[in-house]
Amino acid sequence: MREQLLKLLYLCIETFSYAEGTDNSLIHACFDQTYQEWISIFISALQTSVKSNINIKRLILKILTKIFSDMPYYTSKTLNVIIQPVWKFMNANLSLFIWSTVYGVPVEQIEDGMKQPPKDIQTKKYSPNDEGFDLNEDADMIDYVEGLAIQLLELMITLTEKKQLEPILRFGLFPIINCVSHYLLFSKEQERRWFDDANQFISDEEDLANMVSLRNSAQRVIGNLVQTYSHEATQAIMVIVEKFLKNMKEEEVYGFLKAGLEKLNMKQSKASALQDFDADKLLALIKTSHFEGEHPDHIWKKREVGLFLLGTFCEEIVYLLNEKGQGEEINNLIEQLVFSLEDNSNPILKGRTIWCLSQFSEVIPTKDSTILLHLFKVCSHCMHPDNYLPVRLTAAQSLRT
Repeated sequence: MREQLLKLLYLCIETFSYAEGTDNSLIHACFDQTYQEWISIFISALQTSVKSNINIKRLILKILTKIFSDMPYYTSKTLNVIIQPVWKFMNANLSLFIWSTVYGVPVEQIEDGMKQPPKDIQTKKYSPNDEGFDLNEDADMIDYVEGLAIQLLELMITLTEKKQLEPILRFGLFPIINCVSHYLLFSKEQERRWFDDANQFISDEEDLANMVSLRNSAQRVIGNLVQTYSHEATQAIMVIVEKFLKNMKEEEVYGFLKAGLEKLNMKQSKASALQDFDADKLLALIKTSHFEGEHPDHIWKKREVGLFLLGTFCEEIVYLLNEKGQGEEINNLIEQLVFSLEDNSNPILKGRTIWCLSQFSEVIPTKDSTILLHLFKVCSHCMHPDNYLPVRLTAAQSLRT
């Protein structure tokens, strides 16, 4: 019943949201009496256990995305109210998402604060037709937890585009990017497709414009932050890349955040977005922006994300390092990645490393042609039939660039 009510609400909002800016009186007539009540209900629902009513939460996020994307003027007064609950939910949902979607643990076996995967993981798959999960656009969804994560990231894409939220987002760059980066972790389904359907996997990765996926959505959230906050966001990405590549503990990077915490406490005249936000709340969001569980595959999956971020934002990273007079670090980084290929036994990491290096291909010739030559030899070797098809495809693409 509740799901049907939320679907009906979504359809109702669709019927009048178009009037924003052309017939505002229509929106006021339709929504004024109940809008604040709905927002309160939505916030309360997002504060319940992440395992409860997952599909209802997905529908709530879908409605919020519709509201804040289609009616920016009408909803401007509630942006500051919604950002922290959504941010907290994104952090809280991380454990559920990683255990379920990344490592294939059924939701019913996931416990609060779980650090280790269950010894006897059940193999039951969730059916998209269960619990009323029947919206047309979700027909091909792998599982309902992934559907929730995608809708959450779609809402974050909308919120990170709001100028009104810039003050709070600027202070929260590290924890937001850190959390969103965990949603990039290779899922069980991605692993399956990598080995079983290499052509489709490569095609999906290249289709940034049309394909709705976790990776595309997470990449767009981070891309929005880089576009708005430039060097500050790029610096946060570099810290997270180093943390993932070296498998560092979260506490090892907290020193990077000290200045921001002090600045937030010293701020006298706060923008409206910061009125209910202080260093203690930011620190709490920082400490919950990562996954604390342990899994045998977690180290290599974090490294794969680090390489993905490094290659995706290589242009911004190179520009920032050159601005700081640290251009030589680019050369050292590329050299380390090239030589790591020779010892890398994980085929997925090998393919991702080759892809990452190809993104830096315009930098290599101007710095050291010997590295480029070594990369050419490594890529040629990776095209040997003994390697997995995705590695060979990625190597061939890299040689082309």
